Amino acid sequence: MSPTYRYTPLSPTSAEIRLLTIHPGPWDTDIECSLEHVSLDAKPTYEALSYTWGDPTNISSILFGRSPWSVRTNLKAALQRLRREDSERVIWIDALCINQDDLDERAEQVPRMFEIYTLAAGVVAWLGEPEADGDPAMEMIQDFASCVDKASKDGRLEDLNPFGDVTTPEDLQKIGFDLSKQDWPALWTFFRRSYWERVWIIQELATCGVSLPSDAETKDRCQIICGPHSIPKRLLDHFCAFLVTVSRSPAFVSLEQIQEPALTLAASGAIPAVGMYLMILQLSEQAASEDGDTRDIAWLMQITRSFKATDPRDKIYALLGLARQKDIVVPDYSKLVDQVFTEFIFRLIQSEQSLNCLMFNRALTNTDQKWPSWIPNPTEDDNDNDGLKPTIPWVLYRMGWYKADGGVGRPLDVELLQTASLGTAPRKILLGVNGIILPLLGRIDRVIGPFLSSNLLSGDEGGQIRDPEAFEKLRTELQAFAQSLPNAKLLETFWRTLVMDGDRISDPANPLTPAPERFREQFMVWADLTLPGPAECGGSDNTSSGSGRHHRDYRDTDSDDDDDDERFQFSSDYYWEKRDKQRDEYYDLLEQMASEFGPNSEMCMAERCFFTTDGGAMGLGPYCVRPGDVVVVLFGASHLIVLRPLEEEEEENGSAATKRYELIGDAYVQGGMHGGYVKHYLDTRKDLSQAERFWLC
Repeated sequence: MSPTYRYTPLSPTSAEIRLLTIHPGPWDTDIECSLEHVSLDAKPTYEALSYTWGDPTNISSILFGRSPWSVRTNLKAALQRLRREDSERVIWIDALCINQDDLDERAEQVPRMFEIYTLAAGVVAWLGEPEADGDPAMEMIQDFASCVDKASKDGRLEDLNPFGDVTTPEDLQKIGFDLSKQDWPALWTFFRRSYWERVWIIQELATCGVSLPSDAETKDRCQIICGPHSIPKRLLDHFCAFLVTVSRSPAFVSLEQIQEPALTLAASGAIPAVGMYLMILQLSEQAASEDGDTRDIAWLMQITRSFKATDPRDKIYALLGLARQKDIVVPDYSKLVDQVFTEFIFRLIQSEQSLNCLMFNRALTNTDQKWPSWIPNPTEDDNDNDGLKPTIPWVLYRMGWYKADGGVGRPLDVELLQTASLGTAPRKILLGVNGIILPLLGRIDRVIGPFLSSNLLSGDEGGQIRDPEAFEKLRTELQAFAQSLPNAKLLETFWRTLVMDGDRISDPANPLTPAPERFREQFMVWADLTLPGPAECGGSDNTSSGSGRHHRDYRDTDSDDDDDDERFQFSSDYYWEKRDKQRDEYYDLLEQMASEFGPNSEMCMAERCFFTTDGGAMGLGPYCVRPGDVVVVLFGASHLIVLRPLEEEEEENGSAATKRYELIGDAYVQGGMHGGYVKHYLDTRKDLSQAERFWLC
């Protein structure tokens, strides 16, 4: 029996890596490879393989020299496809070029992976063998590219704008791409292959960037390979750009019967391959930002929640090469998963002097009680919650609009407290943070929602609302709430809350705040209200005066407020009764509402609940919020935070009981996102000496 191959240790001080040489040979002969040590500083020429490891129980064998070496079948298939008959091929492959049994070497090599892929002469993306979907999917992408290329040479590409909003099925048919004749089921299966869902693939493809349809010349640095077929990644990018256009084009989604590909895109959201394309596009835009690289590790962890990793620690380690905080943590595979995440979050808070990594929807993502609510549970992903998608659109966090804590309480006073195990109860790791509870906010007393984007469309019913009963119930509740408000000022607060006082749809590159006044009349149509006459409707959240002045108790109809005598006549037939004079106005407003207020409110309410507090505030909070939760200001958080009070517990050593809370997530409260509540607090108490200590568990 031939001896098993043994790795020679790498030098950690000279940027040393291993490169694999695939020796030439006929298709049906054993695959023979060899490894050599090289320094990245020497700028070696090589390719890098991007692939999924595959089933760990499905094992094949290759040769290192004359020594057998076990590899997973998916990797052997890739090596067989990549091997040339008459020349060597030099490539970097993580499973073979890193000694996977040496934890110290893995910890040293993992931070180099982004650099390894960046310096490679090319990246080979291996999708696996064709199976039933690979051939027709690759053929469709190539056919689309050929049609577009021919139309471009003939001067007919203007019909696509390119792939602009004016694109219609008829435009595509004119250039030779007939939607009705495509094998869409095969494409969707191909686009749902596990390759597109792995978190490590993100940084591997991100090193190649994205090719946009408007790019005249793009170097094909990455090849997509499926079995014997190969296409440049730019063709895939252009096809995904086309699909994104389709998903947003009225020409596809406003038809009586939504057709493919719009039907599946609307019903399923981002198909994994399209989601990967959008991810890389977003990363490229952030890296090229005029403000410098703004790719924050907390942002990356949030937007990659749905991506999978065999080792939960890689949910962090796979993102370090992409993040601006590359040194926030050193990969260490000898540490337990909970230790890695606890140390990571705590160091991130300290280094950034910010609690923004605690935001987003939380409670439902930590159903396993061993995980503290302030740590993202790496063993779950978005698909573990019966189709519920807890990820809130990141655009709502990237605006830089909010500073709910008013910038006070720095430097942050945070600490970790580890409790002892009591009986069968496991030990707990608590995070101590400072903040304030305000009467102007109070406890949550009413919840409407959540608004689940997964309920919107389903491909099984021809593009209809998947759960019309739940969708209509939510809309009816919100409309009823609007119709219960006694005056124009509170209606103003309500509609501005629903869109977080902004317009993020009209010009996504330049979002607008406060929300434009035209949203007011669109809201009246949305809420099935008559249009009020002129009224003093203040309360925009774009000032620091948001100290709760309009957050009175909207249920008190006997208040002396100047606007309280103004009432609205509510009638769904209002415009029809006056149709001779106002039919055009109604249709104009309806169309504007469908393109402006409606999409803005849906984006802001996605995976959230509308709530009110016993202090008279209105807001949008996490989808797990419930009456009794408290809305607080935590120093270091740009948003307000929803906490759930827990029973006080006395420590085993007899020390005083601590106030403990479960972190539910962040919240938007109209009038309180620019430090107004903190200003009001300081006006009455002068300093922060009475700030509270919140123990998150």
